[in-house]
Amino acid sequence: MSAYTEIENQVAGLHLEKNDRRFIESVNRAIQLQMRKGHVHICDISQQIGLKPLWTRRKFKRMTGISMYQYMLFQRLSHAIYLMQESPSMTLDEVGKTCGFADNAHLTHAFLRMLECTPQQYRRNLKEAK
Repeated sequence: MSAYTEIENQVAGLHLEKNDRRFIESVNRAIQLQMRKGHVHICDISQQIGLKPLWTRRKFKRMTGISMYQYMLFQRLSHAIYLMQESPSMTLDEVGKTCGFADNAHLTHAFLRMLECTPQQYRRNLKEAK
């Protein structure tokens, strides 16, 4: 099982209180906004939700069992996968930039780390599955 799938299962299995759910939703909105700006950093996310970075990381880890870094990477890769499925004409550079990766090398590294394949291999598997 890939690290991505493990986080996906952990996120899907979360049973959160109402206030905790609001916190996670605000983190998600902040991540989405930062991706649109072309970068995703814990300091920017923390500032947007009104907490210090250390508090944000600790609260998030306590609530979910997942580090903020892993979750941000999970969200960025989820968006990259969505773009690869829905916009097959986008280049991998465009996908990476849209998801807040500095360049194609960072996107490739994240795919290898979390999905155990390169973005090119993932895209090829998508085409073969159709």
